Amino acid sequence: MKKVNLTATIWEEESTYVSRCTEQGVVKRVLAALLILPLDDEASIVFGALSARLRSGGRKIGEFDEVIASIALACDREIVTRDGHFREVAGLVVAITGRSNLYRVFFRL
Repeated sequence: MKKVNLTATIWEEESTYVSRCTEQGVVKRVLAALLILPLDDEASIVFGALSARLRSGGRKIGEFDEVIASIALACDREIVTRDGHFREVAGLVVAITGRSNLYRVFFRL
C-alpha cells in the first residue's frame, strides 16, 4: 500500500466522511496510509525562521499553516493542498489540487 505523508491537518468534510463511514475497511486503509510527521526541535527552528521571514516580507499565511509548512520543510516533504498561499513559502514543494482530487487521494487508497 502506498504511504501518504500528511501533517496533522484533517479537513472537516473528509474527517466527517471517515467518522461516519460504516465500512471499517475504508477507515483502516485511510489510517494505515497516514504518516505522522513530528513537530520537533528542527521543525520549531524552521518555524521561527520561516515566520520571521514571512512577516518581514508582509506575506503571513497564518500561524497554523506556517507550522504545517515548517514540518514539511524540516522533514523534506511535499504538501498537497487546496490553499495556494503555501506557494509563498520558499523551498516548499506544493501540489495544488481541487476538492475532487483530495477525495481521490484519501478515499481511493
